[in-house]
This record gives sequence, C-alpha cells and structure tokens, in this order.
Amino acid sequence: MRPDNRETICQDGANQRFDIVDFDQGLSSEELNGHNDFIKQLDASKTPNDLSSRLLSIFNQLGFSDFSFMGMIHNHTPQVLLTTLPEELLTSYQYQRLYKYDMGLDYLKADNPTHFHHSDIQQIIDSTCALTQTFDKNREILALYKKFEFNDAYLMPYKADGGKIDACETKSKETGNKDSWLLSLMAKGATAEEFMALTESRGAFLHLLGETAIRVYQNNFKNHNPAPQINPESVGQI
Repeated sequence: MRPDNRETICQDGANQRFDIVDFDQGLSSEELNGHNDFIKQLDASKTPNDLSSRLLSIFNQLGFSDFSFMGMIHNHTPQVLLTTLPEELLTSYQYQRLYKYDMGLDYLKADNPTHFHHSDIQQIIDSTCALTQTFDKNREILALYKKFEFNDAYLMPYKADGGKIDACETKSKETGNKDSWLLSLMAKGATAEEFMALTESRGAFLHLLGETAIRVYQNNFKNHNPAPQINPESVGQI
C-alpha cells in the first residue's frame, strides 16, 4: 500500500509544527492512533541521537532491526544523517568505493518517486545478460548487506520543499529547489520473502512515519552537521 490523497500542512510559524490530514484509507484506526503516538514521541526528540534512538525503537516495534536516513539538501552531495547500520558495513562500502556504482544512489539522484527494495535491484541484475561493471559492483553491494544478514532492504525516497513532503507519486505544492531524502529499513535475519511481506503489510504506515521523521529533522536539526562516516561523494542506500 502507498500513501495517497493526503496533504501535509505547516503551521505555528517559526516552530513549524506539522500535522497530516486526509490519511490513506488503507490505514486502520489502530495504525492511525499508533502513528499519532509516534508523532508525539518523535516531536519530543532533543538531539539527532535522541531522534535516532526514538526511530529505532519505533521501527523495532514494527519488526525492523535497523534503519538509515540520508538527505541531499538543495541538490548538494548526499549525506548520511542517521544510521544504525554496522560500522564494518559502512567502512567496507567506503573502502571498496561502491558508492561510485550504487544504483540506489542513482535512483535517488534521478528523482524517482516510488519506493523500492534491494530485491528489485537484484531482479534487474539477474534479468539481464549484459555484464557491466555497474551490475558487478551492485552485486557486491547486495552481497555486503547479506553478509550482515540484511537479505533485503526497503528504500523510501521523499522530496521536501517549503515544509511540504512528497512521497511516492505525490507532487510538491511548491516550486524551486527541493531537498531529497531517503529512508531505508532492514530486518536482520529475515528472509527476502518475510521482509517483502512485512513491508507490504505496513507500507502506508511506514511512509507516514518517514514523513514525520523528515519534518522533525527539518524543524529541529536542520543545522546538524553529522561527522562524515563515508566519502562525501558516496552514501548510496546506506
């Protein structure tokens, strides 16, 4: 399921408190109540690390073990903002310069609006007889994740402009430069089939949580400059 027919509003001036109206009808009343509780939890974040801890707790409750949150602000270089991925994975990605070939990063830079899975990339690679360095390197990226028991990942791209958040097929209501964001979720140890079922069952809810995380980060931590974890030109789906 994907969020649809919804509008994001910004109010309270400088404090920029955001609310969401007109939710996707696929969400149950229990999910809507849960989302409101999660909004309150994320709104209370005092620091980026606090936001990261709160997000991890929420995603753990939903069946995910790890997440990564990256941003490309004003079309500048993508940057990892928050992540719980193992340091060894991040270091290997950087050391092997896999960011130069990362199809996930290319997908974000091309302003593709829809969510996708690592398994989608795997299917593209497996369905072609063309042997290219890009495909070979993306096989290495997927193998690197699987080394840490991340057999699939769910990647949700967003565009943000003037307080408005766009996900999936929605369009911005503002003009001008937009910030790009990518929220990635993983479930360590889950099979690809189990992971696909998990994301499909919670799709709309996950997108709303992603929008909330972006709004909180924009409002409270837009001047946050995280310590570089990997090459500034890299990042990809990490």
